[in-house]
Amino acid sequence: GFALSALLYAAAGSLVSRQEDVQQVALPMLILSFGGYIGAAIATGAPDAGWVAPLSLVPFFSPYLMLVRLMVGHVSAGEVALAIAILVAAIAGALWLAIRIYRAGVLLYGQRPTLGMVLGAVRGRP
Repeated sequence: GFALSALLYAAAGSLVSRQEDVQQVALPMLILSFGGYIGAAIATGAPDAGWVAPLSLVPFFSPYLMLVRLMVGHVSAGEVALAIAILVAAIAGALWLAIRIYRAGVLLYGQRPTLGMVLGAVRGRP
């Protein structure tokens, strides 16, 4: 879970050239982290709720919710293996994306990055 978050924060951080812009770029990832943490706190009281099992397989929430399910509820080894496999695949995808975004950030250094400019640079057309 940390590797996924670290890669996404690094990719987002490569897009900013001023320290004042970091908070704006980091906010969406911070909201995802808080969502997983709050979801885990709620799931502690009801680990068998219908929303806990599917969200425990989602890469941004699995580091939080799968641990709750392991401690409080009953989880099969297959579910744990599936959550780990999905998380590893998401880390590989985030690594690929972070490399592309970092390259785009270097190419766009000094300019205020717009979504269109970043997407174009990630696709390889700066």
